[in-house]
Amino acid sequence: MLGGIGVVAVILLIFILIAFNEPSYTTLYSNLAPEEANEVVKYLTTQKTAYKLEDNGNTINVSKADVYEVRLALAGKGIPSTGMIGYEIFDKNTIGMSEFMQKINFKRAIEGEIARTIIQQDGIENARVHIVTPEKAVFKDE
Repeated sequence: MLGGIGVVAVILLIFILIAFNEPSYTTLYSNLAPEEANEVVKYLTTQKTAYKLEDNGNTINVSKADVYEVRLALAGKGIPSTGMIGYEIFDKNTIGMSEFMQKINFKRAIEGEIARTIIQQDGIENARVHIVTPEKAVFKDE
């Protein structure tokens, strides 16, 4: 009788250790385009980072301990590319660009950076930002 209780206790102890040893997963990215999700999964696979796919592959989860490090590494590689252009627009050579085009690119960069910042907030899936600046007039309206 005591031997049976001992075996049950050992099995229960092993089960508890396995259950609590499993890493806790959190969302890395959700609602990605399939191409972007593929790039993220490729990166996670090459880095041998454990991940789980949910919502038919629309959500990628990694362990809570790795989430911030992985996000930073992916951001450094430009993954995921949200289609929004931020300050990286100025990484290109702009020699010979007119002042008008430089102003347009600056406006696009600011819009993209603000949209990215908004999207990073919990509960926000997508954002689009438009900045409208008034034209400087020679004469003052009354």
